Amino acid sequence: MIPFVVSTAARVNSASVSTRLTVSAIVVSRATVSTPSIDVYIPNDFYSQLDIDISETFLCLTDFAETYIYRFKSGQTQPLNAIFNNETVGVDAGSGVQVILRQPSVIYKTIDLKQAPNRGDIIRVHGINYRVEEFDSSDTGITTLNLQGAK
Repeated sequence: MIPFVVSTAARVNSASVSTRLTVSAIVVSRATVSTPSIDVYIPNDFYSQLDIDISETFLCLTDFAETYIYRFKSGQTQPLNAIFNNETVGVDAGSGVQVILRQPSVIYKTIDLKQAPNRGDIIRVHGINYRVEEFDSSDTGITTLNLQGAK
């Protein structure tokens, strides 16, 4: 496939905006036998702004996040900018009485970890090793790791 350039012009809030995209992956389809069309995926402003907010505000080291050491089961380690949360949660132990427990968790920008997390990986937070028990990656680019104190 040969890369090509697509130029567009538009007006946004009464200002002229020009965009130039270099496209190297395209999908070509035919709406009719004689009319080819090209579909190009361009991220919308919401996801672009969300990415900026996550990187520059929520997971910024000067605001909320801290750097922790993440160790994969393979033994490889990497620093990870994340937010540690050690909230209390009520759990019904089956007797109708709630038991209050701590549920440590970490949230981070999904692309900041060089490979997908696995149950049993370790993250060192404030000198304490925590084992990854569960993880949830959402389509917003944030992953939550539910942790348990490692033995």
